[in-house]
Amino acid sequence: MTEKDIHDNTTELLDMERKLREKTWFQKAFPDPQKRYEAIKAWKEDFYSYKLGEKSPRVFTLTCKDMADMEMYADKRKKQL
Repeated sequence: MTEKDIHDNTTELLDMERKLREKTWFQKAFPDPQKRYEAIKAWKEDFYSYKLGEKSPRVFTLTCKDMADMEMYADKRKKQL
């Protein structure tokens, strides 16, 4: 196994772990499948519709551990990776 293979495998595992954390977070924050779908859709729309450095303010209603609703003001800035 080469160093590149190890790097590629590590990158793939970290990406899979990140995707699982995101999925778990969305499932906990939006237990209602329809609200979860809408939140993910809005997140993606913002990512692809704003230019670098632009803000996209949104308000999401999340569900806390105690099942209480909480508003989250998402003021995301698209950044260059």
